[in-house]
Amino acid sequence: AHRLDVWAYNDSAASAHLAQSFGFRPSRRLLHLHRHTGDVPDALAVDGARVRGFVPGTDDEQWLALNNRIFAGHPENGAWRLDDLRARFEQPWFNADDLLMLEVGGVLRGFCWIKVEERANEGLVGEIYVIGTAPECRGLGLGRFLLATGMQRLRERGTILAAIYVDDANRAAVSLYEAAGFHYHHVDVCYSIDVASARLPAAPVVEAAA
Repeated sequence: AHRLDVWAYNDSAASAHLAQSFGFRPSRRLLHLHRHTGDVPDALAVDGARVRGFVPGTDDEQWLALNNRIFAGHPENGAWRLDDLRARFEQPWFNADDLLMLEVGGVLRGFCWIKVEERANEGLVGEIYVIGTAPECRGLGLGRFLLATGMQRLRERGTILAAIYVDDANRAAVSLYEAAGFHYHHVDVCYSIDVASARLPAAPVVEAAA
């Protein structure tokens, strides 16, 4: 191993101090954004666009190919295999109709995957799980269309809150979500260290009892 990553969920001054005391430095900031679904914007019409639910066993390969093109190089989403996708099918929250497939002129151009979970003391919690449009279609308004469509689906599913995670370095996506009414809730920070150059304190010696 060349690098060690440690995530501080809901980062605070205390976690930053602890990480830095061991020589870790922040390498990623994952923003957690929220907005209510009661007043979601209407999805503006897109010529030739059709949104439908995902069909397991039929759409697997084409969805996977598009996802890996959209997120090429992304540390979590960019190198999915068929097994990764099908593992999500086994999750209790999976609903094929919540993976919204956007076709334009009969060609898959994007998707918005939402997640709805029942959580103790919170009720139904909604999340924009993964959203993306084909690289060649960026700038055409498909992202705004998909985001509005996904939020409408969350409202139809009975959630009152929509959450989304986005890398702080992806300023285009952050701007899209802020324009759609999402606001900052908290940040998760990844702290990293180069293992080869790390100078960690020695572990205490514990003598075994006789």
